[in-house]
Amino acid sequence: MRIKKKINLVLLLTYFFVFINISAIYGEDLSFNFGNNIEKRVEVIPCGIIIGVKVDDDGKMVFDQKKTKYHEKDILPAKKIYPKNFISTANENNSQKKNDATIKNSAQGIGTMTYYNPMTNKFGALGHGITDLDTQKILSVKSGDIKKAINITLVKALCGDPGEILAEINNTEKLGNIKLNNEFGIYGFLDLIKIKNNIPTKKMPIGLKNEIHAGPAIILSNLENNNVRSYKINIESIDKFNCDATKNMTIRITDPNLLNKTNGIIQGMSGSPIIQDNKLIGAITHVFVHEPAKGYGIFIENMIKQEKFI
Repeated sequence: MRIKKKINLVLLLTYFFVFINISAIYGEDLSFNFGNNIEKRVEVIPCGIIIGVKVDDDGKMVFDQKKTKYHEKDILPAKKIYPKNFISTANENNSQKKNDATIKNSAQGIGTMTYYNPMTNKFGALGHGITDLDTQKILSVKSGDIKKAINITLVKALCGDPGEILAEINNTEKLGNIKLNNEFGIYGFLDLIKIKNNIPTKKMPIGLKNEIHAGPAIILSNLENNNVRSYKINIESIDKFNCDATKNMTIRITDPNLLNKTNGIIQGMSGSPIIQDNKLIGAITHVFVHEPAKGYGIFIENMIKQEKFI
């Protein structure tokens, strides 16, 4: 009888140990839920900083801009479907012509830093990956930098033309290194000295996808005078099971000031943090080209989980 009780106790402890470890693995250290109480919650710094992104591809990127056509109803706000494409803007010293195609091994563009994690010194930006213009496949990034963007100018979106953020990045401060580019965005480490005066300092808990609801929210950006400020949006729908992990929310810009300046979401706003109920819940990823006030957003959970791959 005693032996049977000992066996049952060992089985019970083994089950408990395995269950706790499985929960920890799937919880990704984002939070631990016991009933309605959240015992642990990751806190990060929402940024909303427009940045320059410079990457070197692991190999050669080949683009034929003459064959580029627009067929999509929505696009990535950090990507253009013509010569000034996010990826097709290459450094002149690293480009060459061959059979009317431009072959490049480095590129640059404008995007937005979503968050900085002070516990890991890692950042997440864009909310979607940097892709090859022709194949639409995620580029294998060998190395890259994020840089300070200055002299920011806004080009309004029009129906069929998503507009853009223009900024100088070539001779500006390097803020960090890019170590990962995947479908959920770009990730890396920040320079602790350089970021001191360039990003906000207030931490905020993340919001889990089960806590997000339709209704008012805000996004953060330093579109005006290089100061990060909030702009009103409305979350119209939430899709927890979308096969495209960058299209978890449909959002609409409602802030009169932002609509006046941009007509909605413009290229370069990819990665703009979305905040609801004082929690960072996600980032802007796409814009509807023919309805620029409307776009998609990604869950912050999907972004922060990528840190483990760096």
